[in-house]
Amino acid sequence: MSLLWPKIHDYAAAKSAVRSSAIAAFFISGLSGALASLTLLLDHPLLGVDERAFLDAGVFLLVGWGLRRGSRITAVFGLLLWLFEAAQRYVARPGSTPTAGLVLTIVLSLYLAHGVRGTFAMPRLAAKQPDTSSPLLDNSAC
Repeated sequence: MSLLWPKIHDYAAAKSAVRSSAIAAFFISGLSGALASLTLLLDHPLLGVDERAFLDAGVFLLVGWGLRRGSRITAVFGLLLWLFEAAQRYVARPGSTPTAGLVLTIVLSLYLAHGVRGTFAMPRLAAKQPDTSSPLLDNSAC
C-alpha cells in the first residue's frame, strides 16, 4: 500500500513523493504531446485527443518543472487541472474509456496528490531535520 499512499514521515519521504509527482506530470506531458503529434500525422483525432493537446503537454511540462522546484501552488494547480480534465473526459463520453484508461487516471491522480502532500510537508519536515553541519554532532573529532 505504500506505493499508492506512502507515509510522509521525514524530509526524504516528502522529497521522494514530490519527485514521483513530477515524474507523473512529465509522463502526462509526454503522452499528451505524443498523442497530439500522432493526431497531426494521421489527420484525425486519436483517442479523443486533437492538436489542442500540445497546450496540455506544455502546461504539464511547466507543472512538472514547478514540482521539481517544490512549488506548492504548482502542485495544487496540477492536481486540480488533472482532476478537472479527467472529469471532463468521463462526463463528455461516459462509458467510452477503457478500464486501463481509468486505472491510469486514478494512479496519476494519486501521484499528483502525493506531490501536494509532499510540497506542504517539506517545509515542516525540513525544520525538524537535525543540522549535520554542527561541530557538536561531528563524531570524527573524537
